[in-house]
Formats: sequence, structure tokens, C-alpha cells
Amino acid sequence: MLWRYHFLDLTEAQKHARRETLTRYALYAQLSAMVPLSTFLACRLAKRLATLAVSRGGAGNKGAYKAVPSSPSPDAVGRGRKRGNYLHLTKRLGLIALSQYPLQYLLSLKSSISPLTYILPSSHEHLNQWHRVLSRISTILLSAHATLYLNFFVQTNRWNRLGDGDVIAGLAAIGLLGMMIGTALRPIRRLSYRLFFVLHVLVALFMPVLVLFHVKHSIAAKIFAIEALVVFVLDLAARKVGTVIADATVEAIPGTELVRVKASMPREKIKKFRAAPGGHVYLSLPPAAREGLLVPVSKLVYEFLYNPFTLASVDSKTNTVTLVAKIHQGPMTSALASFAYKHKSTASSSSNKPDEDTDSLSKTPLAIEGPYGLFPRRFADLVSGKVDRVLLVAGGVGATFVVPVYRALKGEAPSLPVRLVWAVRQAGEATWALAEGEAENVLGEEGVEVYITGAGAGDSSSGEDANIVKGKGKNKGKAKVSVRVEKVGPADSQEGVELTHVVHDLQTGRSLAVGWHRRQRPDLKRIVDEVFTQGRRERVAVLVCGPHGMQRELRGSIGKWVAKGREVYWHAEAFDL
Repeated sequence: MLWRYHFLDLTEAQKHARRETLTRYALYAQLSAMVPLSTFLACRLAKRLATLAVSRGGAGNKGAYKAVPSSPSPDAVGRGRKRGNYLHLTKRLGLIALSQYPLQYLLSLKSSISPLTYILPSSHEHLNQWHRVLSRISTILLSAHATLYLNFFVQTNRWNRLGDGDVIAGLAAIGLLGMMIGTALRPIRRLSYRLFFVLHVLVALFMPVLVLFHVKHSIAAKIFAIEALVVFVLDLAARKVGTVIADATVEAIPGTELVRVKASMPREKIKKFRAAPGGHVYLSLPPAAREGLLVPVSKLVYEFLYNPFTLASVDSKTNTVTLVAKIHQGPMTSALASFAYKHKSTASSSSNKPDEDTDSLSKTPLAIEGPYGLFPRRFADLVSGKVDRVLLVAGGVGATFVVPVYRALKGEAPSLPVRLVWAVRQAGEATWALAEGEAENVLGEEGVEVYITGAGAGDSSSGEDANIVKGKGKNKGKAKVSVRVEKVGPADSQEGVELTHVVHDLQTGRSLAVGWHRRQRPDLKRIVDEVFTQGRRERVAVLVCGPHGMQRELRGSIGKWVAKGREVYWHAEAFDL
């Protein structure tokens, strides 16, 4: 028979020897995960210390499989190759899977306590993909462990074991893993991400606890479970300590589905945010913000919600940060929309009371955690002479990543050629940038292009496209800004109509042209070709934040230049569900 594993009756000494062997295999499996990390660190150290390239040696030596040192003889755990120990295989599958749980939990950490973010170096968003891979492997091993054990109970007529506490705990753990896998499927995640997230957190918390109740004799399995649980608890504690409850103003951006969040932060946090262009934070609602919230979900859901938002701007003078979010059907953005409605109602009711401080009435406490992100760690590569030209591409609210990077590049490396391409559905979606004091300089520069892709967006030669109402101080004079679209230059039926936005401040009468715009979709292939033909040997950095379709199109356009030997720095910012 091809299947060589059988049910064997072992003595107590043989069982003890089997447990020692299983523990040794599990420890080797856990330590084996340190080999690539140690190798990576050694390579980084050698790269920094070496002045000459070191050639590889010993490539022709072929390895060979050997027995694990100090393993018990085959008679102690089975009866040789012909009669393998069925339970030894079954237990090994489960123990090897559990040995990877501490690393699996480390790969999922968001807080700054994760040693992997410093060793590799990387960020949570990039490490999370390896967390998923390792999760799939360990889940397959645990499923095989459970299947073989259930088969053992059936074949040996031990149905009564299904009522024992250790077996119930094991079956519960496998059931939770199955539910988590089901909700982790992309269609299910997109349908209800909060279901996946809440279940994911609960499984991560209860899985080590169920393992402690499941195993009886394996000390190693209990140690692995405790290690994973400690990592989970330390991460929660570190994130709690690093979270700031900030008073924020949430305003709807007229004519769009966007809201702007402006939050006051401590000065030490502002310094960290300023040093992290292109970084993001996790936003959650503290209990005080949930009072009177008009949303069609249970407020208990907000205990598990931490939504990522890119830092659209950081103002060190007022110690405030600005976030921009698009309203969807999820509970977090629905709550932000509710806060924006509350702010508008408060401002309207106080318009006849000039002595009343409207800002204090409409403030909302929000929990902000961060900053996070891989790009802030790599920003130095762009300003240290490693690239000769930069192309920034954004779609919609993806500009909350691109615009701060553009500002930082102009501040740190003003001589570096930078081109910014921003596609929006309607002109009003760009007004969140106009409302910021620094953004006028950004949108007014020659290298900034805004494309209006929505049907009929800005198609009138002179018409109000969006309004911004912004009060200052206790005297709430409304500085009303209207965005008008004016046609300049001849129309081109193939490339679209070149437009420029002129911002009119109705209070001061001041007008400002804020940049060239086209009422069409951006031709990314043409834009890429223009950038790469500027210099034949230039090293080009391409950064994009937008829909997956935009990223695929841009990457495809760059591919032919990479095939020609051009050196390209590529970064795609995305929060994948």
C-alpha cells in the first residue's frame, strides 16, 4: 500500500520519546524562520562594510537530507519505514503549525514594537502579505491535523472522545479558522470588510486560548500559544499608548462625496507627522464620539474599527493635521458624514450669534494612531540623489498621498524635476487642497496637472463649480470661495479641452489661477513617454496612489522602459481589502 502509516500501540517510554521528538521538530521549525532573517541582516551588514563586491562561493556543493540529530530510533516511535506511526504524523502536523504562530502574529503587528519592521526594513502593509502566506500554510497543516485525528477516532471507534474538553477546544479552533478563511475571501471582504476584520481579531485572540485547552502533554505547543498571545496583547497595549484623542472638526466638501477632518495634535506628534510625508494614520471613534451618533449599526462595532487615512497635510504652526475621506457605506465614513452634518447644523444655528464660538461646539473627539507607512522610510532615497526625475500620479483622494509628497520634495530638493498628475471626477474634489494655505502654491505650479474625468464636469466656460465656507476666529466672517472653469487656448477634439481653474475670493475680490486642467482622462502612456524621454539615462521615480486599474495601466506603460534598461523606482500606495 502507498499509505504506510498505521495505528500503533506504544509503551509509555515510546510515547515519551515521541513527545521529545515532536518537540524537537517544532523547535527546529520555529527557529528555521530565523534563518532568512539572520541571512538578511548578515547581507545588509556585509553590504555596508564591504567596499568591493564579494562573489558567491560554494554554489556547486549540493546539500543532502540527514536525520534530525538525537532522534529516537524508528522502533521508539514506529516500526520502521514499512509501518509509520500514524499519530506521530498527525501530532507533528499540528505542532509544526503552532510553532509558526508567534512569527505569524509578529508579521501582523501594526505598532512600532514589531522588530521585523526594523530588521527588514519594511512596514505593516508589506509584512502583512507574508502574514497571509504563513497563515495559509499553518491553516492547511492544522486542517490536516484535525482531519487525521477525526479519521483516527472513526477507525478506532472512539466516538466518545468527541465529547472531551480537549477535543471540543480543538474542533472549536478549527471551526473559527474555517469561518475566518471564508470571510477572508476577496468577494466576502469587499462585501463586508468589518465582518472579516472583527472575526479576524476575535480569532487571533481566542485561538491561543483554545490551544492551551486543547493540548495536554505538549509543553512546546503551550509555549507557542503563550508567545502568540503575548505578542497580541503587547501590540494592543503599544497601539493604545500611541493613540491620541484629538478634538477634530469634520466638514463636508460641497458638491462632492468627500469630508475633511482637521484635528489638533500635540506638538511632539506634529513633529513625527512632518517627518513622514506620505504617511498614514489609523482613525477610530472613542466612546465619547459615539454618543448620539446616527448610524444604522451597533456602536459596539466601533470597538473593532481602525480605518487608515493618509495625512493630507500637516500644519506645524497651528499643530493640526488634515485628513480627507470619501463617504462610502461603511460605518466609519458614515459616522464622519454624520459629524459633518452636525458641524453644518451647528454652524447654521450659530450664524446669528457672532459672540459664540462655533468651533468649540462642533468639535468631535477622534482617536488617531500613527504615523505608519513604508514610504516615509524611503523618502530619503528621492532627495539624496538616487533619482533624477519624479512622476507622481493620483486618482481622486489618492492625492492625499501624492500632494504631501510633492510639497516635501519641493521643500527638500527644489531642483529635482517633479511632475504631478491628478485625476478627479469633478472639480469640487480638488477644493480640499484649495482650502489649505499651502495648496495654492502647489496647484499653481507648472508641473501640476489636474484632469477632470467626470461627464460634464466643468463644461461651462464660466460657472460656479463648488463653494467652500471657512470661518476664522470668533467673528465668523464667511470666506466664500467659488471655483470657476474658464477655457484657455484652442480646443483640441483629440486631446480634450485645456482648462484652468480660477479661484475667486468673494470677500477680498482676489483671483488666482491654480493650474492647467484638462476635461478628459489622463493619457498615462503619453505622460510616461514624455517623462522618460526627458533624459535617456535618467533614473525615474514613479509614485502612484489611485484605483487598481490606474496602477495597472501605469505599470504597463512603464514596463517597456524597464525592458529597455531604464532604472525605475516604483511605489504604489494602496490599502488592499
